Amino acid sequence: MSPVLALFIGLLTALASTVAILDWCGIKPRDIRTGLTMSLSTRWKLVLMIGLVALSLGLSGFGFYRSLRPRIVERIVDRPVDRIVEKVVPQECPQPKQAKGSRQVPGVVIPPGTKIEATTNAPGSVATGVNTGTIIQGDAPPQITLAKLGENVPENGQFRTRFRLSVVTRRAFLLYLKATSPSLDGGIGWERDRLDPSQGGYPSSATNVFNGPGYAEEDVENVVAATYTVTLYTSKPDVVNLEYKAH
Repeated sequence: MSPVLALFIGLLTALASTVAILDWCGIKPRDIRTGLTMSLSTRWKLVLMIGLVALSLGLSGFGFYRSLRPRIVERIVDRPVDRIVEKVVPQECPQPKQAKGSRQVPGVVIPPGTKIEATTNAPGSVATGVNTGTIIQGDAPPQITLAKLGENVPENGQFRTRFRLSVVTRRAFLLYLKATSPSLDGGIGWERDRLDPSQGGYPSSATNVFNGPGYAEEDVENVVAATYTVTLYTSKPDVVNLEYKAH
């Protein structure tokens, strides 16, 4: 029930009660003088009942006021918190049950960088016909960093742009290169600056060379950890873009 409706019902009830009390005491609107001739006991009853009606009306008004302006009381309750005490109970871990007649085989730990030679020439092998290979534990993909050394440097009537590729790898891989420029003249010049001694000195060679208007692309085999210089020439001082992808 809404506060306004409750207040309206309270006022209506107080008015009806007042009319009923006055009628019981013999006081009517047309004859108000009747109240002057009432006995003392009747007057006390009239005052008591009118007071109760006024009290009811006042409580209804107070409830309506509180509904518009509720009073919020904050209480802080302090409760003791039990301290958690940890107690270590020594107990042996249960051992897994093994089937009767089975033997426990110790695990094999392979350190990173260990080479495992795989073969399919074993007699009765289900993998006969599969190519053999080498599995390298912990082998990571090559990491290549590209930096521009110089751009549009005049040289013999052309403009030279050079890039530096810093390669970090643990194995030789195939590198795809593609250069694009509106006035690209010639192919991709590939030169190794410094070789990591741990790589063994594999020679790099370019294959699948394709040159066309505004582009040049090729595959470089046996790329190892080293620093490489890529040189490109243009007939005009245009911007040269170099793309690469390791395979």
